[in-house]
Amino acid sequence: MNHPAHYTEGGVETIEYIKSKLTPEQFRGYIKGNVLKYISRENGKGGNEDLKKAAWYLLYLVTGGSEACSVLYAGTGCVGATKRRRNRRRDKRRKPL
Repeated sequence: MNHPAHYTEGGVETIEYIKSKLTPEQFRGYIKGNVLKYISRENGKGGNEDLKKAAWYLLYLVTGGSEACSVLYAGTGCVGATKRRRNRRRDKRRKPL
C-alpha cells in the first residue's frame, strides 16, 4: 500500500496526486470511502488483506498519512512490500545472462 511502483509512475504517488486535486473535505471523503470499500468486500474477496487495507486508510485519515505504514506494518513494510521483498530475493537468485 505504501509506495508500490505502479502507484508512483510519473514520480508522484497516486494518493498524493488525488489529495492535491481535492479539497480537504473531499479527500477525507475519499479516504472514508476506501475504508468502507475494503471492509465491505472483506468476506467475499480479500479477507484479512482487505481488512489491513481498510486499517491503513483509517490510520492515514487519523494521522494524516505520517504513521499509517509504520504503525500498522511495523517491521514488515506496508501492503505491497512483501511482494517487493519476494521479487528482490528472486532477482538475487537469478544468474546474470
